Amino acid sequence: MLVEITIGSDDGLKPGHTAEIYRGDRYLGRIEILKTDPDRAVGRVDNRYQQGPIQEGDRVATRLKLS
Repeated sequence: MLVEITIGSDDGLKPGHTAEIYRGDRYLGRIEILKTDPDRAVGRVDNRYQQGPIQEGDRVATRLKLS
């Protein structure tokens, strides 16, 4: 499954990065970023980490180290 998120290359996101998806305090899974634009990105859900359905409005967390 592919998902679109509203952070992108302007935020330091690049293809190959991963992002974690949450709804409130509940962890839903991980996506691998496939394509980025300045203000959005597309990622593929990693089924090994999925713990619930990902829906519009869920939150994204990354561990980017920006210099």
